[in-house]
Amino acid sequence: MLAQYRRAMVRRNFAPGTIDKRIGEVRAWLDYAGDGWVTAGRADIEASLDRRSLSARSRYASISHLHSFYKWAQREGFAAHDPTALIERPRLPAPLPRPMPELAVEVALTTATGEIRTMVALMAWAGLRCCEVAALDWTDVDLIARKMHVTGKGSRDRVIAISPRLRAELAALEGSSGPVIGRVCTPCRVSQLVNEHLRACGIERHTAHSFRHRKLTHLCDQTGDVLAVQHYAGHASVATTQMYVQVSDERMRRLGDLDD
Repeated sequence: MLAQYRRAMVRRNFAPGTIDKRIGEVRAWLDYAGDGWVTAGRADIEASLDRRSLSARSRYASISHLHSFYKWAQREGFAAHDPTALIERPRLPAPLPRPMPELAVEVALTTATGEIRTMVALMAWAGLRCCEVAALDWTDVDLIARKMHVTGKGSRDRVIAISPRLRAELAALEGSSGPVIGRVCTPCRVSQLVNEHLRACGIERHTAHSFRHRKLTHLCDQTGDVLAVQHYAGHASVATTQMYVQVSDERMRRLGDLDD
């Protein structure tokens, strides 16, 4: 059955990481419930989650994954009801981005070489996610028109402008075909390599994704156009982009300078 569920998610074009997370969550639930998963109720789901001592965010994700599974199981005739339907999900605080400070960005860039520098440049100057860096091919890049085609989460495509600094960086590379970063790499490996580089630079409190947070915060500051930044970022919802407006230090300083 799990193989069938996996195939259904592949047909719907879910990201491999999302598929693995959902399969892992369902497998943990089935190991706990056994054959009783078909007739299980809300209390059974909650009891299985309680024993795992999950954080609020992890509990929320687990319920969501099981809800998606039961929706599929109902459609396929494996289950008659969804025991997650009446579960109250934890209230989560609004997530706040953590932009990387400018000094840390410059340190990371000036100390990086080879493929690591290309990864960092794409994250810092284009705000790309690790999965987007891994997927970027030279056929996606037009240095003359200064634009590139990016395939983001959920296979959502967008075209974004290439900044002058990033254009110079890419123009200096010898590649003209294949992956821009120089070799085939998984998103997890990109994240691992960049995070290892950050730790080697003494940057302990930020991760590869912090480059993206910094870029999007700057774009919100500089343009004030949340919808344009939403397209640039590849966010499915403008609510996600709004987070970068809320944490803008420069915007807060400008507000603080206003007299009553």
